[in-house]
Amino acid sequence: MIASFCVLWILIGCIFLLFCKQTITDIQRENIRYMTQLNENINTLLTTILTSADQLKSIQMYDEKYKSILRENNRELPIHQRWENIRYMERAMKHAVEFNPNIIRATIIAEDETYSTLGYVSDEYRSRIVDIAEKTQLDSIGKTVYLEVFEEEIDLLKYGVVTMLSYLYDYSTKRCLGLLAVDINFSTICEVLDDGAKKADSTGIAVLNDHGLIYQSPSSKMSLNDDPESLERFRNQTRNFLMGNDTFQRIKIDQGYYLLTAIQNDTSGWSIIQYQSENALYENAFNSMRDILYLMIGLAVVFLVVSYLLAYFISQPLKVIDDTISKSKNGHLELIPDNTATYENDVGRLIQNYNEMVICINESKEKEIASEIAKQKLRMQMLRYQINPHFLYNTLNTIHSIGCIEGIDSVCQVAGSLSRIMRYNVKGGEIVQVSQELQNARDYLAIQMIRFQDMFTVEFFVQEGLESMSMLKFLLQPMLENAINHGLKNVRTGGKIGINVFSEKDDLKIVIWDNGNQMSEQDVTYWNHILESENASYVPGDEFDEAEWETIGLRNVNARIKGFYGPDYGVHIEKKNRNTEVYLDLKRIDSERS
Repeated sequence: MIASFCVLWILIGCIFLLFCKQTITDIQRENIRYMTQLNENINTLLTTILTSADQLKSIQMYDEKYKSILRENNRELPIHQRWENIRYMERAMKHAVEFNPNIIRATIIAEDETYSTLGYVSDEYRSRIVDIAEKTQLDSIGKTVYLEVFEEEIDLLKYGVVTMLSYLYDYSTKRCLGLLAVDINFSTICEVLDDGAKKADSTGIAVLNDHGLIYQSPSSKMSLNDDPESLERFRNQTRNFLMGNDTFQRIKIDQGYYLLTAIQNDTSGWSIIQYQSENALYENAFNSMRDILYLMIGLAVVFLVVSYLLAYFISQPLKVIDDTISKSKNGHLELIPDNTATYENDVGRLIQNYNEMVICINESKEKEIASEIAKQKLRMQMLRYQINPHFLYNTLNTIHSIGCIEGIDSVCQVAGSLSRIMRYNVKGGEIVQVSQELQNARDYLAIQMIRFQDMFTVEFFVQEGLESMSMLKFLLQPMLENAINHGLKNVRTGGKIGINVFSEKDDLKIVIWDNGNQMSEQDVTYWNHILESENASYVPGDEFDEAEWETIGLRNVNARIKGFYGPDYGVHIEKKNRNTEVYLDLKRIDSERS
């Protein structure tokens, strides 16, 4: 037995050595993968910050007054007209950047005038920007150049800035209207890089350009500013790395080896570098493997002792355990019957340990079921965000700026409705009052009625006392989207959409109807069968046929209701005359109870 045991542990030792070698390889591969992914994330955030001022390049495309002021010679105008033009340009530029915390100052240098979001520009700044622009290749329409990091004093405060330079063009005549200079706060860029350095933990992060070092993470143990030789080696290795197809480079600096990954930011031309000391990388791995080796030796000793003791007690508990396991059904393990006589010896203690293990397993299964329920709720939360409309975020800034500049009431109304919808979507919990859900529906319909003028009218009926009830959030808007996009898709005028809210016993009923007559009785039967058969775990796939795509909102809302209220609730459709009625069957919940 001892010989067999020795052979077994020699085999385990060989496996352990192979495991150690593979572990080192895996650690290196995983670390390089993480460094590469972090580089890409930092690069994306850096690009987002640097390009956040791009909207200033295109204001003249949709603001004719803005473009006409840049076209004409402002100095030849009367002083009051010149002053009004300057004020208009400054307001337009401020509106374009007021939601952008990354921009400190935006300046347009035209032939006859200089405009700035701060209201003034020093002659020194103007001369330096013009001189740099003349020496920089800005020969193509729309080309943008990002300058070095400069120290600027703005409103008596010193800032590190990265200046974006671009010529503004009248695209219809290809005429240059002026030079745009946008000062981006370098401290914002440093915050992104510092955050990346915290995630990088033991690695260092550096940013280089053609002239030298722009940034190095504060936690880095090697200062490239104080070591020009190492900095130059980093630059050369980075250049070779970016020209090749390798996933990393291994370089030697000061008697030590480093793993290096890099990515070039296409917007600024900067190189984002991450470097990791091999000694630091493998130190934790060696410590872990040493602990594993000690553990294995300890287990070997314990195994020898236990094997010797168990040699006397092998057959006795087998029958009892076998009989008990054979009685187990449906995955629930049974306990071995209590026998006080048996518990007076070692076999009794073994059975006692088995019973304790069974109790732990059964409790673990119960916890697993509870965990699965929690995951189910999480999936319902994800369904809600999957349903959430995303058109709000892409248009709100432009709508708000144009409405404020031009004084267009309808645009301001749309912006107000969008703002309320946005706050409703991103704030608060899963449960809201019926009045809040109805207000969100009114805001959405107000936007659509401006968009499709004279196409349809809206009717609301709410039973008295129900607006203070509580319900699951964001159920009405997907249904209204279906009613407008599909129910009234062939209607040009005379369309109607209605929302009726009433109660039946302990249930809350919400009906969304339209008079578009787009669903036949066969369609209603077909979709009611699908809605009844699907449960709360419905998650749409990557591909849909046309009919399934048109009802994705309907099926997701049905899944959310079933997941929250239970399988007895959900969505069903009825056809009455020419009206299509979609019923949301919910459980009535008082606000105090929710």
